[in-house]
Amino acid sequence: MNIKGIDGWDIAQIQDEISGGGRFVQYSWCISLLVVTYRYRSPVYFLCKNQNAFIKGLPFTIITLLFGWWAVPYGPFYTLASVYRNVAGKCVTDVVMQRLYRQTRGHVFEFERTGQMALA
Repeated sequence: MNIKGIDGWDIAQIQDEISGGGRFVQYSWCISLLVVTYRYRSPVYFLCKNQNAFIKGLPFTIITLLFGWWAVPYGPFYTLASVYRNVAGKCVTDVVMQRLYRQTRGHVFEFERTGQMALA
């Protein structure tokens, strides 16, 4: 799974960020060519609590506004739907976390991070 914004993170770090208000979002965009409109989804992005989803999705919105509305009849409809979706991004946190849990076979531990390591 290609997720932007979590390079080098482990599952515990991701859980900590999500519990603090972070989330995974996905954006949509479309391009129209006279009679046909192609709709696409962006890669999944991780947004920390303080990151603005609208700003992150702005490039997809601009592409859609420039190239999405040209086809009849679905171009304008898909353009408006994409712009509406991109205002806050579509939250896909639950789906991504389920996939991450499956990839780690459920070996996710709740623990408090400390600088020390316990030896048994």
